[in-house]
Formats: sequence, structure tokens, C-alpha cells
Amino acid sequence: MKKALLLILMFALAIAIIAACGGGSDEPATTEANEPPPVEAQEEQEQEQEQEQEDDTPTAGEVADSWLVPERQTITLATSLAPNWGHPNDGSFWHWLEDYTNIEVDWITFLAAEATEQFALMMAARDLPDAFIGGLGGGSDNILLYGSELGVYIPLNDLLESYAPNFLRRGLAENPALLGQLTAPDGNIYSLPVLHPPGERVYNTTAINQTFLDALGLDVPTTIEEVEDVLIAFRDGDPHGDGTQVIPLSFLFTCWGAADHGPWFAPFGAPLSNDLILIENGQVTFQGAQEYFRDGAGWLASLYAQGLIDLEVFTYDQTSYRARAGADPVLFGIWSSWSPWYDAGDQGHHFTTLLPPIQGPGGAHVLWNEVTGITRDVFQITNAADDPGLLMRWVDIFYRDVETGLRATRGPGPGEDLAWFYNDAGQIQWVSPLPDEFIRGMNELPFAPGILGQEYAQMEAPRAEPDLKIEHIENVQTAYATNFFNGTWNRWPMTFMEADEQDEISFIEADLIPFANRMLARWIAGEGDVDAEWEQYLSDLNDYGLQRWLEIRQQVYERFLAAS
Repeated sequence: MKKALLLILMFALAIAIIAACGGGSDEPATTEANEPPPVEAQEEQEQEQEQEQEDDTPTAGEVADSWLVPERQTITLATSLAPNWGHPNDGSFWHWLEDYTNIEVDWITFLAAEATEQFALMMAARDLPDAFIGGLGGGSDNILLYGSELGVYIPLNDLLESYAPNFLRRGLAENPALLGQLTAPDGNIYSLPVLHPPGERVYNTTAINQTFLDALGLDVPTTIEEVEDVLIAFRDGDPHGDGTQVIPLSFLFTCWGAADHGPWFAPFGAPLSNDLILIENGQVTFQGAQEYFRDGAGWLASLYAQGLIDLEVFTYDQTSYRARAGADPVLFGIWSSWSPWYDAGDQGHHFTTLLPPIQGPGGAHVLWNEVTGITRDVFQITNAADDPGLLMRWVDIFYRDVETGLRATRGPGPGEDLAWFYNDAGQIQWVSPLPDEFIRGMNELPFAPGILGQEYAQMEAPRAEPDLKIEHIENVQTAYATNFFNGTWNRWPMTFMEADEQDEISFIEADLIPFANRMLARWIAGEGDVDAEWEQYLSDLNDYGLQRWLEIRQQVYERFLAAS
């Protein structure tokens, strides 16, 4: 118990480093929205949505067959919200679900930037909801600490067997190994997943301002030398024609996930992963100790020194970053986001040209997401719940069919005046262009429970307008993921450690990773010389426990391979 309390205190102390990003976990950062920013839907439009959706609300005095309880009950759920998502209280899916189940939700919500801190405070005070939903409180460290060790998250094994026929039926049909992937080392399942459609394998998309290129008569750069030349032209060439000073290159440094600096290290050897782990030829490596980390830092430092990199890259959060991308007149020359042409709002039409992987002395590469198709920890029931069985029956509705999964995680439907509908061939057809009030996150939680998977992929009709991101992945980026396809590189797998291993890894990483990122920021900003300081930096990494970290990670990885 002392060890557990120490971990909680250490976790809270580390919050200042990562709070701007929200929810650090094994998964891609859930704080960064992965769809275009929504606009506030009008109350009248929301009412029209609800009328279009299936309405099983009985008249006064009747009991609906779908109700889970005869008298209205309330459950308390906690979640984190990206700044461009709607509140669940206003979401049409949640209104429908309340009427369908006779269960009302009392929501505890945190914005992404504060979610990690608020979660830690909530757990320390044991001021608990009935359940966490949408990714808050997930990740192996939280599952082992608050599940296996402290018992705050309750085991779900028996509840699944008794109350979750939809999950077991469809989940195992989609992924026969699913229960094993959810099972902690103590044999218990503490969280439920969302199974995504296949194909979401690349986080970052880097766009270049085509308007600037056209104004200056430039081509899309493909090498680091060409990138530097284009950035200088953006800085000096007055692409607006009126003297407006532009920002040649921007990215998010403090936040990992959809919009970060990781791809700029690929030309020097490999792109950075959010966890700084890359498995090369079966050996776990810490990316912060590799030569491409040093060389990429040196190149970015040279750009920064020339005034080619946004001075605010170290202080942006998601909200301020996207606001700057959408500034009028447009300022960014090159920037990264999940969907830059959407995330820049009214300025998005400048960013429909996507950069290919940039060639450098270490080649050209993309970071390929091998652990695709599942976000493992999106629903955890706590020991504060009065009726865990009721919660399991409630959440099992999310898994009953593709339609419910879509409405819970992607957008309202079916209906031609909603986000999607069934076409004459019975396929799921997305409305195009998608109205702002139906953009993902407005009416649902993108990381709510649900199962889409291959079943959804077989039902989806071709989109009226091709998705720029998907096209870019399929037609451009896939060709640069060869090292992942041939087994030279692998990402860290979705696997649990033993409790003592997780404790030691968490203890080491509390210092190791912040130190590496802090030094990287220092070097990029020109406050130190990466080449002159490199050997001392490597020595400091070892002092922080790098060799022990590698040893533990390697044994966990080999155990995973043996069991696969």
C-alpha cells in the first residue's frame, strides 16, 4: 500500500509536465481530437436530430421493453473532452440512450488539458464516479494500480459472463483473442474496449500551405534540404504580398499524438513514437538515446535559430495551436494535425496539400500504428458503484450492433439529414459534406465503448468525397512503412506487465522520459549544443535507470512473443 500511495503522489507531481495534453496512456493521446472541429449546434437542430433517431420513449404509465429498470435511475460517469467536442448533456446519442434504458447519466467532465490532473486528484480523494468512460483513467499503469493493486476498479469477468452477451458475441467474433488482450496479469479484466474500423494506422498528417507555394512559384518539398529552402522562402518571400509576417513551420511539442514533432526525426533514421519506444530487430530501444534523436534535434535547432520554427511550439496546447492555424490571414506554412484541412477551420482550404515522408540521410519513413483496431481501456467500473450489474447491462447496449457503435462513437444516424444513412444498397453512406453539427465529437464520445471493426468496413459505402487522410495513407505513406511490414521495426505491443515490473517502469519513466523531452526542447531552442552535450546526456540517461528500463521492457516483450 505504501508503494501504491507513493506512485499516486509521484503521478500527481508529474502532472505539471503533461497536463497541457491530457490523459497520458498507452493509446494515442485521446485528447487530441481526430476529426474536424465542430461548431455549436443550435437547439432546434438537436431536437430535429432526436426526432430522426429511433425513439423508444414510452408514454406516461408505460414501461418500455428496452428499459433496464422500471423507475428512472441515475449513474455517474467521468470522462475527458477535447476542446472541440460537445458536452454529452447536449448529445443526441445520450438523449436517446437515456430514453431507451431509463438510465440518466450524471456527467463529470474535464477538458483534456486538465483531465490528467483532475483524475489524479479524484483518485487520491477517492471521490469516485460509478464508472470512467471514453479513455479517462485507462492505460496499463492505471489498470494495474487501481485495478489489481488497490481495487478501485472492480473485476469485470463475472459481470461479462452474466450481463454482456452482446460484447461476448460480437467482440469474440471480431477478435478471438480479445479477452486475453484485456486480461491483467492477475487474471482479471478491469476495462472494456472500443473496436475501431480497420485502416487507422497513421496519426500525423503534415500539410503545407498550397496558397503560399503558388504565390512563390514553389514545388512541394521532398527532402530536408528542400524543406529548409521552402521555409526560408515562406519567411522572406512575402507570400501574402502585403508584408504580413508568416510562421514557416509549427508543431505541438508538449502534446503527443496527432500533432507533434515526431515525424521530423524520420529523415535521420526513424520517426519518434509517443512512448519513445521502437523495437528494432527484436530489441527494445529507447529512441531518446539514438543517434537520429541527436541529429534530428540538431536540424530542428538550426531551423529554430533561423527563425523558421514557431516560437510558441513549446507553449501551445491543442486549443491555442488550432486557433493559430485558423488565424486570418493564414499564418502557418507547414503544420501537423490529424486533419489539417479541417482543423484549421475557415483557413483549411490552404492545407489540402499533404507532405510526403521527407527524405534525409537516414531515409524516409512513417510511424506505422501496428496496434490498430482497438482502444483497450474505455470503460472501467469503480467500487463506488451501487449496482455494477446494471452498469454492465447498460454498457453492453453499446456493443449490440454496428449502428449503435456508430452512434456512440462516430456520428448520429441513420438519416439523410444526419451524419450517415443507409443507401439503396443497404450500405452505410456518410453525408458529404458533413454539417458542422454532426462532426465527430459533437453528439457522441469518439472513444466510447462499441464494436465497429471489419463488420463496419464491409457495410460502409464509398464516400462521396475521398478522405484526404485515407488517400494519403494508402497512396503515399504506406510505401514508406516497409520496416514495419518486414519485421525490422515494431511498436510496443498491447500487453500488460507484471505488477512489480509496472511499478519499476513507472518509477523510472517518471524521470527518464521528461528528462529526454526537456533536453530535446532545450536543444531545439538553442539553449544548449546537442553535439557537445550528447555524451553527458547519455550518461545522465543511464543514471535515470535507462539500462534497467531496457532490461525490463525486453523481458516483457519476449514474454509477449512467446505467448503470441
